[in-house]
Amino acid sequence: MIITIMNLNNPPYILCRETNPPNNIYYVRFDIKSANNRIVRSNLLMVPAEDEFRMEKFTLFVISGDADESAHGKTGMDIQTRAEHNAIKNLLERHGLESVKTQSGSVNGLAHSETVVSFEGAVKLPYKRTKSYFDKEKRVNTVTIEILFAPLVFPDKWEDMKVRHRIKTIFKNFMGWF
Repeated sequence: MIITIMNLNNPPYILCRETNPPNNIYYVRFDIKSANNRIVRSNLLMVPAEDEFRMEKFTLFVISGDADESAHGKTGMDIQTRAEHNAIKNLLERHGLESVKTQSGSVNGLAHSETVVSFEGAVKLPYKRTKSYFDKEKRVNTVTIEILFAPLVFPDKWEDMKVRHRIKTIFKNFMGWF
């Protein structure tokens, strides 16, 4: 089940904590798609990460995000929640595993290129909102949150981590018999 999706063009903002996985760990990914050097779309994805072993250890981060009041009617989400989502985006951009996927070719004889930059990590919910204020002159709400975050390790280490995870699971199951 997808818990949070953000899209600049068609933003269906959903934040649901009713179906938390047992460990409250969620995989988060922020994608920025550009075509011909212009940002076309961005998405924030958040899904339960059960038995996620590809992450580094969790660290507490204090991060801020802001949201412009003028976009409120377009998104169907309150300004505080959008500011919290922007804080998570900022966290992913600064501390997440970054990957780039490009595609180029020609369309009707014109050069066309698309690039998707992804930032990935894992968070533990719930997070704590520590500060929130609204700047009346700029009409911007700023939120500061404390959140436990772990970036994903680089893919070349995933196989080793998978083997270690299996060994831990087997040992844990074996010890459970006694």
